[in-house]
Amino acid sequence: PSRKDKKDDLPIVAGDVEAEPGDIVRVRLQRGRPLEPPKALIVERIGRADEPRAISISLAIELDLPMTFSPEALEEAA
Repeated sequence: PSRKDKKDDLPIVAGDVEAEPGDIVRVRLQRGRPLEPPKALIVERIGRADEPRAISISLAIELDLPMTFSPEALEEAA
C-alpha cells in the first residue's frame, strides 16, 4: 500500500455499538495526542452493506437529507 492509503485508514473503536465486518456504520472522530491519527468511534450501526435500506439511509445521512417529516407536513398528509 502507498503512504496515501495508509494515511486514509483510521483505527476503528467499537464503543458501545456492536458492528461486524460488512456493516455500514456512523462514526465520530476522536482526536488523540498531537501527531497521532484520529480514531473512528462507532456511534451507530446503520445496517449491512448489502441491504438496500441501509444504503438508502447512509446516502440520506451523507447528503444531510431530513429523516423525518415536519409536524405541518404530517398534518397536511392526514
